[in-house]
Amino acid sequence: MIEPTNSIPLTTDEKLMFVNSTELFSFSVDQIVYMSAEGNYSHIITPGGGDFLVAFQLGQIEQLIAQQLPTMSECFIRVGRNYIINQHYICSINVPRQRLVLIDRTYQRYALNPARDALKALKSYLEVTYGKSE
Repeated sequence: MIEPTNSIPLTTDEKLMFVNSTELFSFSVDQIVYMSAEGNYSHIITPGGGDFLVAFQLGQIEQLIAQQLPTMSECFIRVGRNYIINQHYICSINVPRQRLVLIDRTYQRYALNPARDALKALKSYLEVTYGKSE
């Protein structure tokens, strides 16, 4: 199997599935750039700007990630109340401007505006996890 450039190496069983009475959605980890809340629903944003609306709240999605992707769950980070992001697509964080920029493997840019405290926490987490460059 040939993997696309810049993809996260995955096995075929590492999928996140959303199933309800009428629909089933299945995404591999590298097919999810971020997820955003909209009331009782969430948008799943995929590379190239695909937008899938699922009948799950972000808290429910966090539980699905822990259950279905135990070895890959660290790829996803909750950022405030409104977002779960794939950390592999983070390009920049600007706390004073409340700006988080993600870039997918097609080079599409996604500018998100999470709460300032959520961005500070994300930045601190990444600095601790990957080391602070000075």
